[in-house]
Amino acid sequence: MANKPSLTDIFSAMTANQAIEEAKTQKNPNKLWKEFWFENEVCCLFADANVGKSILAVQIGNSIAEKLKGDDTILYYDFELSKKQFELRYTDEKTKDTFNFNDKFIRVELDSDKVRDYCEYSKKAFDEVIIEAIEANIIKYNSKILIVDNLSWLVNMKDTATTAGKLMKNLCEIKKKYGASILVLSHTPKRNLGSPLTQNSLSGSKKLTNFFDAMFAVGMSLKDQTLRYVKQIKVRTGEFKYGANHVEICKIEKNGSFLGFTHIGYATEAEHLKPPKKKEVIKTVSSDGKKRKGRRTMSGRMFRSELATYQIDMVDKLVDDAFEIFTK
Repeated sequence: MANKPSLTDIFSAMTANQAIEEAKTQKNPNKLWKEFWFENEVCCLFADANVGKSILAVQIGNSIAEKLKGDDTILYYDFELSKKQFELRYTDEKTKDTFNFNDKFIRVELDSDKVRDYCEYSKKAFDEVIIEAIEANIIKYNSKILIVDNLSWLVNMKDTATTAGKLMKNLCEIKKKYGASILVLSHTPKRNLGSPLTQNSLSGSKKLTNFFDAMFAVGMSLKDQTLRYVKQIKVRTGEFKYGANHVEICKIEKNGSFLGFTHIGYATEAEHLKPPKKKEVIKTVSSDGKKRKGRRTMSGRMFRSELATYQIDMVDKLVDDAFEIFTK
């Protein structure tokens, strides 16, 4: 008969100095992508819809794949795009050539019918089946790096608020069990685009942020709608380098068959939360040639009206541009 387990054995206790000495024998985690994501972290990348988080995630995944050795792979769980949509996104419009991804970058797609059938057959909940399938793929493809695109889709699939918490708890267990590194993508709810990105910007319960070791976000620039900025939100490993006073500025560009983020420089987040100044708005709304002769200023009411129109037009153009990119 097995000995009765002791409650004191549930926790591992030692002095702080002993803990440090034990940690010295462990390997320091490597950077997976700059200061944003390190090995053995469950990290979150979130953004508004049509800002380009999936584009950035694929770019990150392929760059990691290029550095892997031996039989190691990276799994990209794509719950957003179909195979055809993915193909078109990475096809050169002129030559029709497709981008040659690294073979260690493995794209995984969910078969909704099969997962429902398996849930009925096994009498298991949706989130249980998803986690078991992820574990099976980790073993099959010898992968310890995962990107899940995205959490919001998985939660909507089940349509229950508690599913997100269960999935995140299980992903954290996978991290511990396999020494995995996991990047989870998520949306932001409707918000004021002129407000800074914070932990409160993440869609769902704020409690979800507790599951993440690190968080970073992509924002759309109100200064120039063709620009994006990348900001660190939460850090446990490494340096808090890309905060509000030093965000990375990028532009989404298609070079040949590859659609990705191109580094432009750095700036403060505040610079990109401000719409154009009054005179710039006047120039924009007057671009149709209907200039108001002799008027160099606007009344407060007129300016607010013109500014609101400008912001709405800007968001509409962003959606149109994104649709054009994704459907080419």
